[in-house]
Amino acid sequence: MIHHALDYERRLAITSDALRRQFGDRAAVSPGESLVVLGSTAIADPARAAAQRKRRNSFPFHLTRIGRHDLVLICDMAAALVGPPPSPPPPPPPALEEKRGPGRPRKRSVVDTAVAAGGAP
Repeated sequence: MIHHALDYERRLAITSDALRRQFGDRAAVSPGESLVVLGSTAIADPARAAAQRKRRNSFPFHLTRIGRHDLVLICDMAAALVGPPPSPPPPPPPALEEKRGPGRPRKRSVVDTAVAAGGAP
């Protein structure tokens, strides 16, 4: 599991560094610029497309309000592109206990259980 977490952190750092280089070491970009990263280069007006997606609540990145402007942080963009972090492994199954048979336990088995546990018969 530790290997997967390290791999995720490494991919996140590499993606974040590449995005920072692409956008000139800025920490945040406009929503229109962030759509270009997704490969939406065929859009004639990315700012208009971003505004439309924001109105429809279908914008792919988390928007952060800075001053009067909504911006997309580079770290949020990298996290969305890399995907969610790996989930922790499931806990081990509990140890199986010996099941009792149907009906009332007999007195002899109760005494044997007490003796085995270290109690007096």
